[in-house]
Amino acid sequence: MQGPMQEAWQVLARNYARFDTPLRPNRETLAALRRLIDGHDPLVAVLGATPLFSELAERVWFIDASADALRLVDSSDGQRLVHKDWTNASAELAQADFIVGDGSINAVSGPEAAANLMRALHTALQPDATLAMRVFLQHALPRDTVLERLRTAFAHKRFSEVRFLVYGLIAGHDGLTAIADIDRFITDLPKHIEADARTAARYMSDYFEWRGMSPEAATAIPTTAYFPARETFESLLNDVGLRFHTVSAGRFALAEFTPIYVATR
Repeated sequence: MQGPMQEAWQVLARNYARFDTPLRPNRETLAALRRLIDGHDPLVAVLGATPLFSELAERVWFIDASADALRLVDSSDGQRLVHKDWTNASAELAQADFIVGDGSINAVSGPEAAANLMRALHTALQPDATLAMRVFLQHALPRDTVLERLRTAFAHKRFSEVRFLVYGLIAGHDGLTAIADIDRFITDLPKHIEADARTAARYMSDYFEWRGMSPEAATAIPTTAYFPARETFESLLNDVGLRFHTVSAGRFALAEFTPIYVATR
């Protein structure tokens, strides 16, 4: 993986420890996933490199096309790092009793790539296996509600919540959001929320300190995130023939827009 996506994963790997809910799963999410795992000594395949998921089972395989992402977790007894694109990892996924992803569908390049991934997962998923994906959905909250919640999130330095709120505010009808546009929104904060200049400047300074990079560097990253509407993602599941239901990922802010989709063939 080269170029802009490589840079994006380097930034993610460097700053992942700073993330909080809803952008990162917590102990509640881990507990919800554990309740879904059946069987003795299951093999869990992770779409990505979410470190917390190493606790799901004795045998956990982390699969990602980015070496930088895989550096978030350690290779140890029972844990394996698989440097592959998810759509090319059918051999590994077909061995799994439980396939799990956290924001995995949101990391693809758009609707077509999301459909390709779901088809690949359906093909690899064995009849007695389970797929569980926490998905960041467009929250579709009224703009006034978003701006009010943004003020509160900034005041309490809940910057993962800030990013999630902005995601949903600026995502296009196709679900695509330029990562840089989130940071541009923050650099233009006085245009969006009611706050005196000093307070707005403090919010922006605190945010970019948490972001771990300057506004100029953040707004220059040319990658996108896929932020589908609930109906769009559920149509993907239906289109490939997966049966599904949802469970809550926890009681944190905006958790209702990050459900865990539990699917079987």
